[in-house]
Amino acid sequence: MTDPSLIWDDAPDLLTVNETATLLRRNVSTIYRRLERGEWPFAWKDGNDWRIEKDALLDHLRHRPIHTRRPACDPMPDPTRVRFEQMLETEMRRAA
Repeated sequence: MTDPSLIWDDAPDLLTVNETATLLRRNVSTIYRRLERGEWPFAWKDGNDWRIEKDALLDHLRHRPIHTRRPACDPMPDPTRVRFEQMLETEMRRAA
């Protein structure tokens, strides 16, 4: 486990998953998920361990979009509702 008082200036140039999680204040599983998805091209596997370039991570964090969270609601419309709205629109056109 890494020291929870770890700060960016004291961190090594190549970070471990635990160090990255501590610095970003995220769960280790969140870091692994991003690494496995290939979201961080500046990270690579060294044997069984991941290595993350600190400077590239900082650069990534500085230039990422501010709103990166998924919306609270599902952005995909409910298929049943879509079909209902299409039927309603068709019926309204026939009535006009």
